[in-house]
Amino acid sequence: TQAQQSGSVIGVWATEGYGLVFDVRADSVSSFEVTKVSCIPALRAATTAAPPGALAAFKSPSGSVTFAIFPGDTPTRARMDVPSTASDMMLRRIEQKPAVCDNPTPDTPLSNFVVFAQAGAEHYPFFAEKKTDWARIVAANRSQVSETTTPRQLFQILSGMIAPFEDAHSSINASSIQRQFAGSRTSPSFLT
Repeated sequence: TQAQQSGSVIGVWATEGYGLVFDVRADSVSSFEVTKVSCIPALRAATTAAPPGALAAFKSPSGSVTFAIFPGDTPTRARMDVPSTASDMMLRRIEQKPAVCDNPTPDTPLSNFVVFAQAGAEHYPFFAEKKTDWARIVAANRSQVSETTTPRQLFQILSGMIAPFEDAHSSINASSIQRQFAGSRTSPSFLT
């Protein structure tokens, strides 16, 4: 791993929540969506001029949004300013990417279903509030997925699993088939 000097942002960082890992180098930032069963490359961007007080900055793939990393209260903590959000992402320095990143995650219908199910289990915070049994939902939908499931069919299955949550913070972007799903509340209560 690269030297992780005090006061330097260069190194590997994990978010508190969200399941993201950032590999920050002098000239670039790479991010990965990580669960216990997967490590999916999410973003690679060149670093850009950092705003005052920031340790590093990089732009979104579209170039329209700049993310900045600011120092935390210790050399092993930092925070990432994510424009247009209510709060920053908290980061903690880790020695290296998780071992699950050593091998590529297969891009198959079954693997994608398993990754989606695991990401929900690890990162969705409102199952209890919504009185939802995620394991039951996963089990009920697993039998619909095989190695011959088309991307459009898989998209329908996955979006159908989370649509009942009516959660505006849940979404799926399937750019390869030009499909998107964004949850939205239609019930008067958050809990229904």
